[in-house]
Amino acid sequence: TLDVLDNLVLGSSAQGYGTGGGSDDVLSSSQQPVTRGVNSRVDAIQVKRLYARVTAMNEQLELRIGRMSDDWGLGMMTNGGDCLDCDYGHVADRVAVAFKIGSHVFSPMYDWAATGPTNAPFAVTGVQPVDSVTKDDVNRFSLRIVHANDPEDIEDRVLRGEMVLNYGWWNALKTQDAGLSRAYYETYQGDDAPADAYQRRDALIYTSDAYFRLYLGGVRVAGEAALHWGSFRDARLSDVTSAPKTHIYQLGGALEASYRFGPAGKRAELTLKSGGASGDSTADFGALDAAGSQRGGTDDAIENFQFSPDYHIDLLLFRRLMGTVTDAWYVRPSLAYQFSPQLTGNLAAIYSQAIFKRSTPGRQLPLGLEVDSELAYGTSLGIGGSPLQASLAYGILFPFGALQNLQGTGAKNPKFAQTLQMRLYLVF
Repeated sequence: TLDVLDNLVLGSSAQGYGTGGGSDDVLSSSQQPVTRGVNSRVDAIQVKRLYARVTAMNEQLELRIGRMSDDWGLGMMTNGGDCLDCDYGHVADRVAVAFKIGSHVFSPMYDWAATGPTNAPFAVTGVQPVDSVTKDDVNRFSLRIVHANDPEDIEDRVLRGEMVLNYGWWNALKTQDAGLSRAYYETYQGDDAPADAYQRRDALIYTSDAYFRLYLGGVRVAGEAALHWGSFRDARLSDVTSAPKTHIYQLGGALEASYRFGPAGKRAELTLKSGGASGDSTADFGALDAAGSQRGGTDDAIENFQFSPDYHIDLLLFRRLMGTVTDAWYVRPSLAYQFSPQLTGNLAAIYSQAIFKRSTPGRQLPLGLEVDSELAYGTSLGIGGSPLQASLAYGILFPFGALQNLQGTGAKNPKFAQTLQMRLYLVF
Protein backbone atom coordinates (compact mmCIF):
# COMPACT_ATOMS: atom_id res chain seq x y z
CA THR A 1 0.00 0.00 0.00
CA LEU A 2 1.41 3.34 -1.09
CA ASP A 3 0.26 6.83 -0.15
CA VAL A 4 1.10 9.31 -2.91
CA LEU A 5 0.89 13.05 -2.12
CA ASP A 6 -1.25 12.14 0.89
CA ASN A 7 -2.88 15.14 2.63
CA LEU A 8 -1.05 17.56 0.36
CA VAL A 9 -2.06 21.20 0.74
CA LEU A 10 -2.32 22.56 -2.80
CA GLY A 11 0.23 25.28 -3.42
CA SER A 12 2.37 24.33 -0.41
CA SER A 13 5.53 23.49 -2.39
CA ALA A 14 5.72 26.57 -4.58
CA GLN A 15 9.01 27.72 -6.09
CA GLY A 16 9.86 31.42 -6.05
CA TYR A 17 10.60 32.82 -9.54
CA GLY A 18 14.27 33.71 -9.95
CA THR A 19 15.03 33.36 -6.25
CA GLY A 20 15.98 29.71 -6.01
CA GLY A 21 13.61 29.26 -3.08
CA GLY A 22 10.73 30.73 -1.15
CA SER A 23 7.49 28.87 -0.75
CA ASP A 24 5.13 31.84 -0.57
CA ASP A 25 6.64 34.12 -3.18
CA VAL A 26 4.20 36.09 -5.34
CA LEU A 27 6.55 35.46 -8.26
CA SER A 28 6.33 31.67 -7.95
CA SER A 29 6.00 30.02 -11.35
CA SER A 30 5.87 26.32 -10.49
CA GLN A 31 5.34 23.70 -7.81
CA GLN A 32 8.38 21.72 -6.72
CA PRO A 33 8.51 17.98 -5.88
CA VAL A 34 7.43 17.27 -2.33
CA THR A 35 10.59 16.42 -0.39
CA ARG A 36 10.80 15.69 3.32
CA GLY A 37 12.95 18.20 5.18
CA VAL A 38 12.94 20.64 2.26
CA ASN A 39 9.37 21.76 1.69
CA SER A 40 7.37 19.12 3.57
CA ARG A 41 7.36 17.14 6.79
CA VAL A 42 6.66 13.91 4.85
CA ASP A 43 7.83 12.39 1.60
CA ALA A 44 5.74 12.49 -1.57
CA ILE A 45 5.49 8.67 -1.59
CA GLN A 46 5.11 6.71 1.65
CA VAL A 47 5.11 2.92 1.82
CA LYS A 48 2.51 2.08 4.47
CA ARG A 49 2.14 -1.71 4.09
CA LEU A 50 4.07 -4.53 2.44
CA TYR A 51 3.39 -8.15 3.30
CA ALA A 52 3.13 -11.62 1.80
CA ARG A 53 0.01 -13.78 1.88
CA VAL A 54 0.16 -17.52 1.25
CA THR A 55 -2.90 -19.80 1.24
CA ALA A 56 -3.34 -23.57 1.18
CA MET A 57 -6.09 -26.20 1.53
CA ASN A 58 -8.53 -24.21 -0.63
CA GLU A 59 -7.83 -21.08 1.44
CA GLN A 60 -8.71 -22.83 4.69
CA LEU A 61 -5.16 -22.12 5.86
CA GLU A 62 -3.44 -18.76 5.48
CA LEU A 63 -0.05 -17.33 6.39
CA ARG A 64 0.72 -13.60 6.43
CA ILE A 65 4.06 -12.00 7.23
CA GLY A 66 5.28 -8.44 6.89
CA ARG A 67 4.01 -4.94 7.66
CA MET A 68 0.23 -5.10 7.41
CA SER A 69 -2.98 -3.32 8.33
CA ASP A 70 -4.19 -3.91 11.87
CA ASP A 71 -7.98 -3.55 11.70
CA TRP A 72 -10.35 -5.09 14.22
CA GLY A 73 -14.03 -5.05 15.11
CA LEU A 74 -15.76 -1.71 14.74
CA GLY A 75 -12.39 0.04 14.53
CA MET A 76 -12.88 1.61 17.95
CA MET A 77 -9.52 0.55 19.39
CA THR A 78 -7.54 -0.71 16.39
CA ASN A 79 -8.44 0.79 13.03
CA GLY A 80 -6.77 0.13 9.68
CA GLY A 81 -7.65 3.64 8.52
CA ASP A 82 -9.03 2.56 5.14
CA CYS A 83 -11.99 4.93 5.01
CA LEU A 84 -11.84 7.70 2.41
CA ASP A 85 -11.44 10.38 5.09
CA CYS A 86 -9.09 8.51 7.46
CA ASP A 87 -5.65 9.94 8.21
CA TYR A 88 -4.06 7.56 10.71
CA GLY A 89 -4.42 3.78 10.53
CA HIS A 90 -2.85 1.08 12.68
CA VAL A 91 -0.06 -0.99 11.13
CA ALA A 92 1.63 -4.07 12.59
CA ASP A 93 4.90 -5.86 11.82
CA ARG A 94 3.43 -9.34 12.18
CA VAL A 95 3.48 -12.99 11.32
CA ALA A 96 0.00 -14.52 11.51
CA VAL A 97 -1.49 -17.90 10.78
CA ALA A 98 -5.24 -18.26 10.17
CA PHE A 99 -7.13 -21.54 9.95
CA LYS A 100 -10.80 -22.38 9.90
CA ILE A 101 -12.51 -24.85 12.21
CA GLY A 102 -16.23 -25.12 11.56
CA SER A 103 -17.63 -21.61 11.20
CA HIS A 104 -14.80 -19.91 13.15
CA VAL A 105 -11.41 -18.61 12.06
CA PHE A 106 -8.57 -18.91 14.58
CA SER A 107 -5.53 -16.70 14.11
CA PRO A 108 -2.47 -16.90 16.40
CA MET A 109 -0.10 -13.98 15.81
CA TYR A 110 3.27 -12.61 16.82
CA ASP A 111 4.05 -8.88 16.51
CA TRP A 112 7.43 -7.17 16.54
CA ALA A 113 5.93 -4.29 18.52
CA ALA A 114 9.29 -2.57 19.03
CA THR A 115 12.90 -3.71 18.58
CA GLY A 116 14.81 -0.57 19.55
CA PRO A 117 17.95 0.65 17.76
CA THR A 118 19.57 -1.21 14.86
CA ASN A 119 23.18 -1.39 13.72
CA ALA A 120 24.68 -1.62 10.24
CA PRO A 121 27.55 -4.15 10.30
CA PHE A 122 30.98 -2.54 9.84
CA ALA A 123 29.17 0.86 9.77
CA VAL A 124 28.53 0.40 6.05
CA THR A 125 25.54 2.30 4.68
CA GLY A 126 23.02 0.27 2.70
CA VAL A 127 23.77 -3.20 4.09
CA GLN A 128 21.30 -5.38 6.00
CA PRO A 129 20.90 -3.85 9.50
CA VAL A 130 20.49 -6.00 12.59
CA ASP A 131 18.78 -5.49 15.92
CA SER A 132 21.40 -3.98 18.23
CA VAL A 133 20.23 -5.77 21.38
CA THR A 134 17.41 -8.16 22.17
CA LYS A 135 16.85 -7.36 25.84
CA ASP A 136 14.86 -4.25 24.95
CA ASP A 137 12.51 -5.91 22.45
CA VAL A 138 8.77 -5.46 22.94
CA ASN A 139 6.93 -8.64 21.95
CA ARG A 140 3.20 -9.14 21.50
CA PHE A 141 1.58 -12.56 21.37
CA SER A 142 -2.10 -12.74 20.53
CA LEU A 143 -4.97 -14.92 19.38
CA ARG A 144 -8.03 -13.84 17.43
CA ILE A 145 -11.19 -15.89 17.09
CA VAL A 146 -13.70 -14.64 14.51
CA HIS A 147 -17.04 -15.68 13.10
CA ALA A 148 -17.82 -13.49 10.08
CA ASN A 149 -19.92 -13.64 6.91
CA ASP A 150 -19.29 -11.96 3.59
CA PRO A 151 -21.17 -8.60 3.30
CA GLU A 152 -23.11 -9.75 0.23
CA ASP A 153 -24.09 -12.99 1.98
CA ILE A 154 -25.31 -10.94 4.94
CA GLU A 155 -27.49 -8.80 2.65
CA ASP A 156 -28.96 -11.87 0.96
CA ARG A 157 -29.77 -13.59 4.25
CA VAL A 158 -31.33 -10.44 5.69
CA LEU A 159 -33.57 -10.14 2.62
CA ARG A 160 -34.73 -13.70 3.30
CA GLY A 161 -35.72 -12.68 6.82
CA GLU A 162 -32.85 -14.45 8.57
CA MET A 163 -30.88 -13.15 11.53
CA VAL A 164 -27.10 -12.92 11.12
CA LEU A 165 -24.69 -12.65 14.03
CA ASN A 166 -20.99 -12.02 13.57
CA TYR A 167 -18.49 -11.67 16.39
CA GLY A 168 -14.86 -11.86 17.40
CA TRP A 169 -12.59 -12.01 20.44
CA TRP A 170 -8.97 -10.85 20.55
CA ASN A 171 -6.58 -11.59 23.41
CA ALA A 172 -3.07 -10.14 23.39
CA LEU A 173 -0.10 -10.12 25.75
CA LYS A 174 2.71 -7.56 25.40
CA THR A 175 6.02 -8.05 27.21
CA GLN A 176 9.35 -6.23 27.63
CA ASP A 177 12.15 -7.26 29.98
CA ALA A 178 14.39 -4.19 29.86
CA GLY A 179 14.88 -0.86 28.17
CA LEU A 180 18.01 0.96 27.13
CA SER A 181 19.33 3.81 29.25
CA ARG A 182 20.90 6.98 27.93
CA ALA A 183 24.30 5.49 28.74
CA TYR A 184 23.82 2.92 25.98
CA TYR A 185 23.53 5.55 23.29
CA GLU A 186 26.30 7.75 24.71
CA THR A 187 28.89 5.14 25.71
CA TYR A 188 28.15 1.56 24.73
CA GLN A 189 27.34 -0.40 21.61
CA GLY A 190 26.25 -3.98 21.04
CA ASP A 191 24.82 -6.67 23.26
CA ASP A 192 27.93 -6.79 25.43
CA ALA A 193 27.04 -3.50 27.14
CA PRO A 194 27.32 -3.62 30.95
CA ALA A 195 24.33 -3.87 33.23
CA ASP A 196 24.05 -0.12 33.78
CA ALA A 197 23.18 0.31 30.09
CA TYR A 198 19.80 -1.31 30.76
CA GLN A 199 16.73 -0.29 32.73
CA ARG A 200 14.36 -2.90 34.10
CA ARG A 201 10.91 -2.76 32.55
CA ASP A 202 9.25 -5.98 33.77
CA ALA A 203 6.42 -5.02 31.43
CA LEU A 204 3.38 -7.24 31.14
CA ILE A 205 0.26 -5.74 29.50
CA TYR A 206 -2.85 -7.77 28.71
CA THR A 207 -5.40 -6.60 26.16
CA SER A 208 -8.81 -8.11 25.52
CA ASP A 209 -11.22 -6.82 22.87
CA ALA A 210 -14.54 -8.36 21.84
CA TYR A 211 -17.11 -7.20 19.28
CA PHE A 212 -20.36 -8.31 17.69
CA ARG A 213 -22.56 -7.35 14.74
CA LEU A 214 -26.22 -8.36 14.52
CA TYR A 215 -28.42 -8.03 11.43
CA LEU A 216 -32.17 -8.65 11.40
CA GLY A 217 -34.47 -7.07 8.83
CA GLY A 218 -33.82 -3.35 8.90
CA VAL A 219 -32.10 -3.50 12.29
CA ARG A 220 -28.33 -3.33 12.66
CA VAL A 221 -26.70 -3.54 16.12
CA ALA A 222 -22.96 -3.61 16.76
CA GLY A 223 -20.79 -3.23 19.81
CA GLU A 224 -17.19 -3.40 20.91
CA ALA A 225 -15.53 -3.37 24.34
CA ALA A 226 -11.84 -3.37 25.19
CA LEU A 227 -9.63 -3.69 28.28
CA HIS A 228 -5.95 -2.86 28.88
CA TRP A 229 -4.50 -4.17 32.15
CA GLY A 230 -0.92 -4.53 33.32
CA SER A 231 2.16 -2.76 34.60
CA PHE A 232 5.73 -1.79 33.77
CA ARG A 233 8.63 -0.07 35.48
CA ASP A 234 9.34 3.48 34.39
CA ALA A 235 12.87 4.58 35.17
CA ARG A 236 12.04 8.13 34.06
CA LEU A 237 10.21 8.65 37.36
CA SER A 238 13.07 7.53 39.59
CA ASP A 239 16.57 6.08 39.57
CA VAL A 240 17.20 2.80 37.79
CA THR A 241 17.57 0.62 40.88
CA SER A 242 14.26 1.66 42.46
CA ALA A 243 12.13 2.45 39.43
CA PRO A 244 8.47 2.30 40.51
CA LYS A 245 5.80 0.38 38.69
CA THR A 246 3.32 2.17 36.49
CA HIS A 247 -0.04 0.42 36.41
CA ILE A 248 -2.41 0.37 33.46
CA TYR A 249 -6.18 0.15 33.94
CA GLN A 250 -8.14 1.20 30.85
CA LEU A 251 -11.65 0.46 29.60
CA GLY A 252 -13.42 1.55 26.44
CA GLY A 253 -16.59 0.64 24.62
CA ALA A 254 -18.82 1.66 21.72
CA LEU A 255 -22.34 0.71 20.69
CA GLU A 256 -24.04 1.33 17.32
CA ALA A 257 -27.71 0.65 16.60
CA SER A 258 -29.59 1.57 13.43
CA TYR A 259 -32.93 0.93 11.75
CA ARG A 260 -33.39 1.16 7.98
CA PHE A 261 -36.77 1.53 6.36
CA GLY A 262 -38.24 2.51 3.03
CA PRO A 263 -37.78 1.17 -0.51
CA ALA A 264 -34.38 0.76 -2.17
CA GLY A 265 -33.09 4.07 -3.46
CA LYS A 266 -35.34 6.01 -1.06
CA ARG A 267 -34.19 4.54 2.22
CA ALA A 268 -34.04 6.28 5.55
CA GLU A 269 -31.91 5.25 8.52
CA LEU A 270 -32.20 6.12 12.19
CA THR A 271 -28.97 5.56 14.10
CA LEU A 272 -27.93 5.82 17.73
CA LYS A 273 -24.25 5.67 18.63
CA SER A 274 -22.90 5.77 22.14
CA GLY A 275 -19.59 5.04 23.79
CA GLY A 276 -17.07 6.01 26.38
CA ALA A 277 -13.43 5.79 27.40
CA SER A 278 -12.06 5.62 30.93
CA GLY A 279 -10.25 8.62 32.37
CA ASP A 280 -7.92 9.69 35.16
CA SER A 281 -9.24 11.36 38.31
CA THR A 282 -5.97 13.20 38.93
CA ALA A 283 -6.34 16.92 38.36
CA ASP A 284 -5.27 18.11 34.89
CA PHE A 285 -4.79 14.55 33.64
CA GLY A 286 -7.81 14.14 31.46
CA ALA A 287 -9.86 14.88 28.42
CA LEU A 288 -7.71 17.69 27.01
CA ASP A 289 -4.29 16.26 27.91
CA ALA A 290 -2.09 13.66 26.23
CA ALA A 291 -3.57 10.40 27.42
CA GLY A 292 -0.38 8.48 26.73
CA SER A 293 1.47 10.26 29.56
CA GLN A 294 -1.10 10.26 32.34
CA ARG A 295 1.31 9.78 35.20
CA GLY A 296 3.71 11.79 37.31
CA GLY A 297 4.20 12.80 40.92
CA THR A 298 1.98 10.60 43.07
CA ASP A 299 -0.02 9.27 40.10
CA ASP A 300 1.40 5.87 39.16
CA ALA A 301 -1.38 4.73 36.81
CA ILE A 302 -2.34 5.24 33.16
CA GLU A 303 -6.13 5.04 33.10
CA ASN A 304 -7.09 7.03 29.99
CA PHE A 305 -8.36 4.71 27.27
CA GLN A 306 -8.01 6.15 23.76
CA PHE A 307 -10.28 5.46 20.81
CA SER A 308 -8.64 5.21 17.41
CA PRO A 309 -8.64 8.69 15.80
CA ASP A 310 -10.07 7.04 12.67
CA TYR A 311 -13.21 5.96 14.54
CA HIS A 312 -15.14 9.10 13.68
CA ILE A 313 -17.84 10.41 15.99
CA ASP A 314 -18.10 14.05 14.94
CA LEU A 315 -16.46 16.80 12.92
CA LEU A 316 -15.10 19.04 15.69
CA LEU A 317 -14.82 18.16 19.38
CA PHE A 318 -13.36 14.66 19.41
CA ARG A 319 -11.90 14.77 15.93
CA ARG A 320 -10.27 18.22 15.79
CA LEU A 321 -10.05 19.61 19.34
CA MET A 322 -9.37 16.59 21.54
CA GLY A 323 -8.02 14.33 18.79
CA THR A 324 -9.92 11.26 19.94
CA VAL A 325 -12.39 9.98 22.54
CA THR A 326 -10.66 9.73 25.92
CA ASP A 327 -11.82 10.40 29.48
CA ALA A 328 -15.32 11.04 28.11
CA TRP A 329 -18.58 9.51 26.98
CA TYR A 330 -20.98 10.54 24.24
CA VAL A 331 -24.44 9.94 22.77
CA ARG A 332 -25.01 10.50 19.05
CA PRO A 333 -28.49 10.16 17.46
CA SER A 334 -28.66 10.74 13.71
CA LEU A 335 -31.01 10.51 10.72
CA ALA A 336 -29.95 9.72 7.15
CA TYR A 337 -32.24 9.87 4.11
CA GLN A 338 -31.70 8.95 0.47
CA PHE A 339 -33.19 11.60 -1.78
CA SER A 340 -32.14 9.45 -4.75
CA PRO A 341 -29.98 6.35 -5.24
CA GLN A 342 -26.90 8.61 -5.34
CA LEU A 343 -27.80 11.53 -3.05
CA THR A 344 -27.95 11.12 0.74
CA GLY A 345 -28.44 13.62 3.54
CA ASN A 346 -27.41 13.13 7.17
CA LEU A 347 -28.15 15.09 10.35
CA ALA A 348 -26.58 14.21 13.72
CA ALA A 349 -26.39 15.65 17.23
CA ILE A 350 -23.61 14.68 19.64
CA TYR A 351 -23.73 15.30 23.38
CA SER A 352 -20.48 14.61 25.24
CA GLN A 353 -19.37 14.66 28.84
CA ALA A 354 -16.12 14.10 30.72
CA ILE A 355 -15.69 11.27 33.21
CA PHE A 356 -14.08 13.37 35.98
CA LYS A 357 -14.59 17.06 36.78
CA ARG A 358 -11.00 17.54 37.89
CA SER A 359 -9.71 16.42 34.51
CA THR A 360 -11.27 19.36 32.64
CA PRO A 361 -10.20 23.03 32.51
CA GLY A 362 -13.59 24.19 33.77
CA ARG A 363 -13.84 21.57 36.55
CA GLN A 364 -17.27 20.56 35.19
CA LEU A 365 -18.53 17.46 33.41
CA PRO A 366 -20.48 18.64 30.29
CA LEU A 367 -18.14 19.10 27.33
CA GLY A 368 -20.53 20.29 24.65
CA LEU A 369 -23.30 19.73 22.15
CA GLU A 370 -22.38 19.43 18.48
CA VAL A 371 -24.70 19.40 15.46
CA ASP A 372 -23.32 17.98 12.22
CA SER A 373 -24.96 17.78 8.81
CA GLU A 374 -23.81 16.36 5.49
CA LEU A 375 -25.04 16.08 1.93
CA ALA A 376 -23.25 13.28 0.09
CA TYR A 377 -23.27 12.18 -3.55
CA GLY A 378 -22.27 8.71 -4.71
CA THR A 379 -22.77 6.90 -1.42
CA SER A 380 -25.60 4.54 -0.52
CA LEU A 381 -27.32 3.12 2.56
CA GLY A 382 -26.27 -0.38 1.61
CA ILE A 383 -23.52 -2.18 -0.28
CA GLY A 384 -21.55 -0.30 -2.90
CA GLY A 385 -21.26 3.25 -4.08
CA SER A 386 -20.20 5.33 -7.05
CA PRO A 387 -16.54 5.63 -8.17
CA LEU A 388 -17.09 9.40 -8.04
CA GLN A 389 -18.17 10.64 -4.62
CA ALA A 390 -18.54 14.09 -3.12
CA SER A 391 -19.85 15.60 0.10
CA LEU A 392 -20.57 18.92 1.74
CA ALA A 393 -20.51 18.88 5.55
CA TYR A 394 -21.17 21.53 8.17
CA GLY A 395 -20.72 21.24 11.91
CA ILE A 396 -21.19 23.59 14.84
CA LEU A 397 -20.08 22.96 18.43
CA PHE A 398 -21.66 24.63 21.44
CA PRO A 399 -19.11 24.22 24.28
CA PHE A 400 -20.26 23.76 27.86
CA GLY A 401 -18.75 24.40 31.28
CA ALA A 402 -16.01 21.76 31.10
CA LEU A 403 -14.24 23.86 28.44
CA GLN A 404 -14.12 27.05 30.51
CA ASN A 405 -10.70 28.51 31.19
CA LEU A 406 -10.38 29.13 34.94
CA GLN A 407 -6.76 30.30 34.85
CA GLY A 408 -6.02 33.94 35.60
CA THR A 409 -8.65 36.40 36.83
CA GLY A 410 -12.18 35.20 36.29
CA ALA A 411 -13.56 32.41 34.18
CA LYS A 412 -13.26 32.73 30.43
CA ASN A 413 -16.18 31.21 28.60
CA PRO A 414 -15.39 29.33 25.39
CA LYS A 415 -16.96 30.39 22.11
CA PHE A 416 -18.75 28.14 19.68
CA ALA A 417 -16.75 26.55 16.85
CA GLN A 418 -17.88 25.69 13.36
CA THR A 419 -16.52 23.98 10.27
CA LEU A 420 -17.47 23.75 6.60
CA GLN A 421 -15.88 20.85 4.74
CA MET A 422 -16.10 19.93 1.06
CA ARG A 423 -14.75 16.61 -0.19
CA LEU A 424 -14.33 15.00 -3.61
CA TYR A 425 -13.34 11.34 -4.01
CA LEU A 426 -12.38 9.26 -7.01
CA VAL A 427 -12.45 5.59 -5.99
CA PHE A 428 -10.49 3.09 -8.06
